[in-house]
Amino acid sequence: MYSSLLQWCRFPVMVHRYLSTDVNGDATYAEPTTETCYRVDEMRKITDKYGTEYTSYATVYFPPSVTVSEADMLSFDDGAPCEIRKLQGYYDGNCGELSIRVAYL
Repeated sequence: MYSSLLQWCRFPVMVHRYLSTDVNGDATYAEPTTETCYRVDEMRKITDKYGTEYTSYATVYFPPSVTVSEADMLSFDDGAPCEIRKLQGYYDGNCGELSIRVAYL
């Protein structure tokens, strides 16, 4: 179903992978790596990872080969890193494999 989006996943995004929390309680991140994605700027109401209702301003589609977690941050065009509010996957109903990974910012 979402396999047609895979051909659109060719735009660069910087993924700041979460490492740990320092002694001050601040999150630390690895050096950003460049991955490919397809970004759609649209507002939509979601329930975020904390269980609260949130207005997402962008949806980012990743190929299944890209690993990303809700603790990671994303940035575009040298902008400030954005928190991933919700992460979701869509699976192929025929074989059960992950078709595409979706991050809501």
